[in-house]
Amino acid sequence: MLKKLPSILVLLCAVAFWLSAANFWDTKPYTEWTDKELEKIFQDSPWGDRMGVRTGEQGVVAKDEAKGPIMGEIEAQVTLLWQTALPIRQALAKAQFKGEAATSPQAKALIERQSDVYVLRVTGLPGSARGAAASKGQLTDDTAIKIKGKPDLKPTDIQMPAAAGAAPAGPAATPETGVDVSQAPAKGKGPSVPSASGFGGGKGFGGGSFDLYYVFPRTAGISEKDGEMEFVSKLGKVTIRKKYKLKDMVFNGKFEM
Repeated sequence: MLKKLPSILVLLCAVAFWLSAANFWDTKPYTEWTDKELEKIFQDSPWGDRMGVRTGEQGVVAKDEAKGPIMGEIEAQVTLLWQTALPIRQALAKAQFKGEAATSPQAKALIERQSDVYVLRVTGLPGSARGAAASKGQLTDDTAIKIKGKPDLKPTDIQMPAAAGAAPAGPAATPETGVDVSQAPAKGKGPSVPSASGFGGGKGFGGGSFDLYYVFPRTAGISEKDGEMEFVSKLGKVTIRKKYKLKDMVFNGKFEM
């Protein structure tokens, strides 16, 4: 028995290392995700990422006690969220319904809802890009998902929801996406779902910040076998570029986007 102890210890250490290295969304049911974990899946996961983009606007970027304000190009913090991905739908359900996420009929409907499109939600875009975003035809031309060996995948629709506090344009503002984009926890209750207002309301960006929903056809058949893809969208002086390792977007054995 004593001779077997080293092997058992090695096995236990290997299991402990795997558990510590594994992502929480692979090891815990969504009903047990904490507020901190929800923030991570929204902002630092294969389906959600917060990143800086150059705005082309000049302003105060830092303050020096000796020299005073330091001017430079302002960078906006935007969040990219694949809202049709199952782990994101689960996170939205948990964020809104909290302890009732496993029993609420509304939460169940949100999680089980199927869609024939992929929806990428981009939040926190600077107000200076709003004019370019309003030119839907040009924005569509300047937006694509790029995958090596395949033609560029263009969005079938791009939607700008109503500003915070304004009446929505329709049910959830994006009825054709098949995803209720209005799901968010009440203020002060749990983690904030990424939104323009959720990241400071775009102060300093002139006209406030705003969100966009990019809709892509699921018939494109993107999968982990494609290796890598890049989302690119140009809105005037603002260009968003984000690369995705598609094998990382597999959840419970299935590719999710």
